[in-house]
Amino acid sequence: MGVATLLGGVFMMFVHTVAQRMGDEAYPAFAALLKLTMIFIIPATALQTIFTRQMAAAAIASDTQTMARTSRAVTKGMVLLWLVFAVLSLSLLSPLSAFLKIPNKTALVFMILLVLTTLLPPVFKGLLQGQHRFGSLGFLAILDGIGRLVLVCLVVLIFQRKLTGAMSAVVASQGVTLVVAIGLTRKVWRIPVGGSFHWKPWIDQLIPLTIGVASFSLLSYFDLPFVQSVFLDKHNKMLYTGGQAAGFALVQFITPIASVMFPRVVQSLARGEKTNTMALTVGITALVGVLGGVFLTLFPKLPLYIMFRDREMLQASPLVPLYVWAMIPITLATVLILNLLAHAKYKALPWLISVAILYVATLELLANHLVHMENIFDAFRTIIYVMGGFGTLLCAIAAWFTWKKN
Repeated sequence: MGVATLLGGVFMMFVHTVAQRMGDEAYPAFAALLKLTMIFIIPATALQTIFTRQMAAAAIASDTQTMARTSRAVTKGMVLLWLVFAVLSLSLLSPLSAFLKIPNKTALVFMILLVLTTLLPPVFKGLLQGQHRFGSLGFLAILDGIGRLVLVCLVVLIFQRKLTGAMSAVVASQGVTLVVAIGLTRKVWRIPVGGSFHWKPWIDQLIPLTIGVASFSLLSYFDLPFVQSVFLDKHNKMLYTGGQAAGFALVQFITPIASVMFPRVVQSLARGEKTNTMALTVGITALVGVLGGVFLTLFPKLPLYIMFRDREMLQASPLVPLYVWAMIPITLATVLILNLLAHAKYKALPWLISVAILYVATLELLANHLVHMENIFDAFRTIIYVMGGFGTLLCAIAAWFTWKKN
């Protein structure tokens, strides 16, 4: 799982190398749209978390009929919700385009389609994760990465398309991953079942899980859409995009560790077993994060050169180590919060989501001040410091609720 996700992350990293060829205007918009779509990973990750937990428990009880009924009902529900979202978004396309400073409305339409291919795969990935089918999950990670890279290369380098073409390539690659994920889980969701699906107990689980996932997702994904919407200079936005992409790549290498932890914790709880999985996961995450942080502090230009092959992008190298060190406490907080959610310890949620909301509010309050800073790198450093500070606070709160006795 770790090796597969690492390879998938490498392919995703080189997508930015190719997309950067679109130029200073199109590439920052492309990166911002991708990261804006990542906001929808909040409900998507909550969905995957629920399905992982329920599938892990169902595997012990041999109750696959319940999972078949649930997966079909939830998939239909997500499609209906997406249709409502799509209609609302299309009716507000002009204001959305103006707010994000992306005049290409067709690219925004593809972003709306991308939301659908972001929301649905977690249903089927959760079924795989709950069954401990990490090989299949790893295959999907590689497929998503290499599929996106191949299609973006085809569209940008061969057909010379820019923002719209690149977004359509991402939609197509995620669509392929979705179809394969559906095929890999067909033995579960195709089981004939009778009776109706009861939404209330399921939604009662979804709400706290969504809040928990939102707490670390907002800190991970909000900064790039913020920069895209606040700053005007295309070259400056390009530099921030490069710095954050190189720093964010480290997170892609750590993510699979938490993916393996969650179902094992759930299964241990269902069996009444004690496990040190969470402590081991925190230790490995911290070790990998610190080693990566030290390496990128010593060689900040290396990932920029590998990803972009552009000497101008090397100007973003001062941002790389700052971004990496800011992301490490957020990544540790992610592991701790997922562990709290696996144990259904929801008392921490009001505190955790408050940190995320304060982070977003702080950046919005600083927006005017940041725009008028004489040195653009001072503005970018401030954004990263704010993210790292709130990330550290989030990690501290998650750790407190993880290890306190009551």
